[in-house]
Amino acid sequence: MDLSRAVGDPTGTLQVDTIAPTVTSLTMTPSSPALGVGGTLAITLTTSEDVIVVGGRPTLSLSDGGVATYDPATSTANSLVFRHTVLAGQNSAGVSVTAVNLGGATVTDRAGNNANLAAVVTNPAGTVVVDTVAPTILSVTTNPGSGTLTVGQSVAFTVTTSEAVNVTGAPVLMLSDGGTATYDPASSAGNTLVFRHTVLAGQNSADLAVNSVNLGGGAIGDAAGNALTLPVAVINPPGVLGADTGAPFVSGVSIDPGSASLGVGGVATITVTMSEAVVLAGGLPSLTLSGGGTASYDTTSSTQSSLVFKHTVLAGQNSSDLSIASFNMPVGSVITDAAGNTANFAGAATNPAGI
Repeated sequence: MDLSRAVGDPTGTLQVDTIAPTVTSLTMTPSSPALGVGGTLAITLTTSEDVIVVGGRPTLSLSDGGVATYDPATSTANSLVFRHTVLAGQNSAGVSVTAVNLGGATVTDRAGNNANLAAVVTNPAGTVVVDTVAPTILSVTTNPGSGTLTVGQSVAFTVTTSEAVNVTGAPVLMLSDGGTATYDPASSAGNTLVFRHTVLAGQNSADLAVNSVNLGGGAIGDAAGNALTLPVAVINPPGVLGADTGAPFVSGVSIDPGSASLGVGGVATITVTMSEAVVLAGGLPSLTLSGGGTASYDTTSSTQSSLVFKHTVLAGQNSSDLSIASFNMPVGSVITDAAGNTANFAGAATNPAGI
């Protein structure tokens, strides 16, 4: 047999390939956001040559506890795409691939060499945070922290959250005095939200508290989109800060002795009882009486809510039934409550039971 003609280059091309394909790069899209529940992540593996995936759908185990599943529809010959949708409870400060699971599939080149996927187990460039934990309110404080506010005075509420949050819209705090505190973006940053409230007439509270949070059509959430957990109970900030817009008024007038006839030198004690504690600033008040005399303020006998006046009868002062004609305040003097509301003494001009 003549085999001399067998030596040569046969017709066609026959390649011999014993080199396993490898992973040359791994990228994530998006590459550096924060993902919350329902957020999606695409992981693309680029191989050193074209590969074929058959027999199943491989998955990648991720550091957030979830998996990314092979997506043949968007993959190409040398780019394998895996997709991950974040579920509740999956969290990671920086998503990485922890394992490759073939799940019965094979990944080979055209020569049948199994792909070397060891390089897939890596932490790719960029930081993808998976955060499914909702931010919460850690504290609420006020400035001023204590005291009593009246009409036109303001208070700032500072809400501190467990992590930095983003605010959209115009949220407000619903307050126990019937008013609202409005979000102040210029004074807020990160995990500190500032709300401001100016007291209006008729808004009163013994101790200002936050009854609820009204988002006003907006939202408060972290970078991953987790909504702030809103309080279900009233939040009462530290300290006692009241709102008092009601003027103190005369709740009663009494005279001692209750019934008698006083002559020259006789003394009548008149007590004006107020609806709340008051503070006197400036000169002392007096009462003009029906007998032509006056009753002078007695600083020693008076209390915060009881103003005591004494009248000593002089010659020529006569009245069949002693009454108060007017309540007199010196120029520049004022009587107010702790919030600064000026007292109303219209009820002092009366005829008390007694003399």
